Amino acid sequence: MSPVKRLLGAAAFAIASVGAAQAAVITFEGQTGPAFNQRSFNEAGYNVSFFDPGAAAPPNTVLVGRFIDGSNPASCAPSTCPTDNPTTYLDLFNTGYVDITAGTPGATFRFSSLDASFIASENIIYPMFPAALQVIGFRADSSSTSIQFNITSALDFQTFNAADADGGAAFAQEDFVEIAIVGFGCNAAGECSGLDGTPGEIGLDNIVLSDLPPPTGNVPEPATLSLMAFGLMGLGARLRRRT
Repeated sequence: MSPVKRLLGAAAFAIASVGAAQAAVITFEGQTGPAFNQRSFNEAGYNVSFFDPGAAAPPNTVLVGRFIDGSNPASCAPSTCPTDNPTTYLDLFNTGYVDITAGTPGATFRFSSLDASFIASENIIYPMFPAALQVIGFRADSSSTSIQFNITSALDFQTFNAADADGGAAFAQEDFVEIAIVGFGCNAAGECSGLDGTPGEIGLDNIVLSDLPPPTGNVPEPATLSLMAFGLMGLGARLRRRT
């Protein structure tokens, strides 16, 4: 286990021990092979699933990503992956998204941070910011809000904190029943598109969440809010720069 993951585990224990909201880290450890649409697994008390836009395709027909063994560079071929993460991480394609809900029905949670890196294809010249990640949070009343992280062309993992994004301070204090993480491919003009197969892969690891008590009232079925949202809208963005 990497020092980063050990530190995150220690932080989660320290937070839990003082009776505050418990931190959980989705590390993807133990996952292997391709991540097709509607594949799911449970880690740290959360359900992690992969979907194509609107879930229109039959299960296991859309390759949303793949799991990379960072200790084995050959597992990334034919792409060029970062070399500073020896653990398991997700190589997220621009064909689908990661969906996360709490394992306890009705439970809410907050998003804190994630680690991400650009993953390059051979013989392609990329702009300084070739990709972006959006984290979309869905509330119990079915409304949503989002933050975005710009991903540089450097092939190394960086930690992106919610508070560092535009509107991120408020986002980090929101109580969500579901979040979706979507990758975008961006051109030199800063125009980005997602969920459309645009070239560009993003390495994703160490998604830090915090548990909150279950809300009162009716809560939508897990993993339905993002499906409804992406089925009704196109997805586009521009690179966002903080001033």
